[in-house]
Amino acid sequence: MLRVALRGIFARKWRLFTTSIAIVLGVAFISGTIVLSDVLTRSVNSLVSDAYRGIDVVIRDDRAQENAFSSQPIRPPIDESLVDLVRQVNGVKAAEPNITVYPTMLDKKGKRLTSFGPPVIATNWNDASSLQAGVLTSGRAPKAPNEVVMDFKTAKDFGFHLGDKVTAQFTTTAATFDIVGIGGLGTDGRKSTGSHLLLMQLSRLQELTDQAGKVNYISVAAKPGVTQETLAARLKVVGGDHIEAITGKAFIAENQKQIAQLLDIVTNLVAAFGYIAVFVAIFVIYNTFSIIIAQRLREMALLRAVGAGRLQLLASVMIEAFAVGLIAALTGLVAGFGIAIAAKALLGTLLTVTPGLPHLTMSAVVTSLVVGIVVSVISALVPAFRATRIPPIAALGEVALDNSAISISRKVFGSLFLALGIGLVVAGVRVKSLDTPLLWVGAGAGLLFVSVLVIGPIFAGPVTRFLGRPVAAFRGMAGVLARDNASRNPKRTIGTAVSLTIGIALVTVIGVMAASFKGTFENVYGNQVHADLIIDAGSNGGGGFSPNLRGEVAKVPGVQTVASTRFLSGRILNSKAGKEQAAKSAADPSAGPSSSGNAGLTGPPGEEGFLLGVDAPSIFEIYDLGSIKPSSSALVDDTVMMSTTSMQENGWKIGDTVDLWFSTVGTVHWKIAATFDKSFGRLGYVITLGTFDKVAPAPLRVDSSVYIRVADGTPIATVQRRVEKTIATLAPAATVEDLGTYVKEQTKQLEGFLNLVYAMLFLAIIVAFVGIVNTLSLSIYERRREIGLLRAVGMSRGQVRTSVRWESVIIAIFGSVLGMGMGIALAAAAVSGFSDQGVVLFMPTSLLVIVGLGGAMVGVVASIRPARRAAKTDILSAIASV
Repeated sequence: MLRVALRGIFARKWRLFTTSIAIVLGVAFISGTIVLSDVLTRSVNSLVSDAYRGIDVVIRDDRAQENAFSSQPIRPPIDESLVDLVRQVNGVKAAEPNITVYPTMLDKKGKRLTSFGPPVIATNWNDASSLQAGVLTSGRAPKAPNEVVMDFKTAKDFGFHLGDKVTAQFTTTAATFDIVGIGGLGTDGRKSTGSHLLLMQLSRLQELTDQAGKVNYISVAAKPGVTQETLAARLKVVGGDHIEAITGKAFIAENQKQIAQLLDIVTNLVAAFGYIAVFVAIFVIYNTFSIIIAQRLREMALLRAVGAGRLQLLASVMIEAFAVGLIAALTGLVAGFGIAIAAKALLGTLLTVTPGLPHLTMSAVVTSLVVGIVVSVISALVPAFRATRIPPIAALGEVALDNSAISISRKVFGSLFLALGIGLVVAGVRVKSLDTPLLWVGAGAGLLFVSVLVIGPIFAGPVTRFLGRPVAAFRGMAGVLARDNASRNPKRTIGTAVSLTIGIALVTVIGVMAASFKGTFENVYGNQVHADLIIDAGSNGGGGFSPNLRGEVAKVPGVQTVASTRFLSGRILNSKAGKEQAAKSAADPSAGPSSSGNAGLTGPPGEEGFLLGVDAPSIFEIYDLGSIKPSSSALVDDTVMMSTTSMQENGWKIGDTVDLWFSTVGTVHWKIAATFDKSFGRLGYVITLGTFDKVAPAPLRVDSSVYIRVADGTPIATVQRRVEKTIATLAPAATVEDLGTYVKEQTKQLEGFLNLVYAMLFLAIIVAFVGIVNTLSLSIYERRREIGLLRAVGMSRGQVRTSVRWESVIIAIFGSVLGMGMGIALAAAAVSGFSDQGVVLFMPTSLLVIVGLGGAMVGVVASIRPARRAAKTDILSAIASV
């Protein structure tokens, strides 16, 4: 049977090759991502090691909480006076204080760097060379408050040179510096993290961030012969309560882990599209082998008649599937390695990556082989098992068509998969305590697509006949044949369409969810924000601008009302989710203190909460939060106002106490003073600015946005120009925009991300395209005699092409309609999971029309080659074929 299987492979090598394309694309994406992830991990680990290579011990506060804007947790600063005590400890060679903040930087044209690019990082220059991150390549160290050292890549990308000036906006004010030095990481200063680095005097940085006498941590270098562990043990007793001393190795590993969390999010997202392509490929391979086996009924029946057993037939088909999977996996692995090389070259323009070719990791090899082979074998298993049940005598007299009826087992299992899929999706979006809700939703969606393949034949025939009516009416006999061919074999039709259904469904899910988030944002700002102008900080690190700006803006003629907002994370201890996290942490200490997933957190376990500090009571003239009970004036310092949704979820009522933990002050107890009933995005916990300042560290006591209402009768554009002039010195990186412009700018960032997602989803559409081409080609081969007979009775080649083309279009439209229906349903379920954040369902009508037309075009393009082959069918040889 091995010889039979190998001959079968070579006899159908083109069909099997086109089938393997689906696996190749998916495996290439997956293996390329694994290799690229290894490149990123190695590069980032090397850069972090270079940045902190001289540090043997780090002294810092041991309390760490969630940070909504960064993987770096929020820690209280420590007293700079500890530096002198540390320097006196036996074994200390050098000790230097350190501050790291995230200002907003302007380029040479006065335009702020994008908020969604690499961050701008400002830190202090250390006099001890052994503790300085990187080295100078030109110029000198900063010696005056207005001097700064810039990293070489930022200088190169934005045209900065020694002697130029650069402006950065900090939390207290903006400052302009003279560039006196340029440097980088590594022993030669030629490595870049990709971030925009500014190094200046410590005292100036403390002044700009309102942290006089405070530092983030103290870095320590040990004398020769003193180990990191020994020195850390000696330094533990220096600082007193809440001061810890960790080794440099632990500090480096912690930073590498925190960055790895961000890298995992990106690489896992990219890899997910590869697995989606592989999932679509399962249906393509299943359909291809189903048709191939249907065409080989006589061949297999002959084998059975001459003594071949069922297991032998099964083995022969499995060998074919194994060969397809192996070749596709190896090809995909090579293609993925090529993708990783290209991606590494692209990343090399952003940050310093490890030199040479990427490492072809064992993980990439094993994953590629397992995915390619297992997917191919599993996909072909059902058709292969079906081949073993061929009755030798009955099959010898049959034409190679799949005429089996819809079995009871198909209906039962299809219904079971459908119910289970729906249950998993609902659980994923509704059960808040799940650790990996996306995994549940993904598994549920996968089962829904499988259920469509299983029970789809029940409705595929009637639906395609209905969709084919216009074609039959306007394309004559060729249209009638197209409609009948699309509907007469519902199993093949659903098998062909389901791969396209998955791709269309995924595009629809993303499109509807994006439209819902965008529509909700526009709806909130259009109906609930009563502001004429908005000042946006444009910070990329969770910062903002000085509260003094609000006071200056209030003095501008024509300004009626000014209100500001601030954001902070806090750990909710006695919420429903907080109690669940506490129970989980007690049962499994590795679960950590918080549900946020950030590494290195400390303190009591609880739920990560998003807090909004507001300028009360003026903010309530800007924000429409619906009915506020008992009144907005009830919100005072050390109290909290909450949405009715949060109140209901946690069983709270007005007057109850909410317990929260912050790294700066520990546990606080706030009384629920009021509630509001109109959703406002993620808004759940509202506090006054006075309360905010009590629990937030100094760098976060800044305004993120300032809202302005213009006095009646005053032109908005006039006030806008006045405000821009007023804040030009204090916050030059801030923008002053009218409400409509602000909304457009915010949603534009979402559109850029969506374009990237759509580009990745195009991979699934390509796989679906390959599946349709394959199925049509095999179907034409199977119907060769039928086409010959039609040609013999007068059907022209043009009519044959038209028939095949419209058959493909009908199937593609069927798959598209089915995909859009499933996509809308899945998106509606997903959006409902964000209902507590005020997200409502919006339908992107234009996108759905484009998707529908695009699905039809897939059918047209996929039919070109099969239609040509069908039209070239030789009449005599086709009629003579048995």
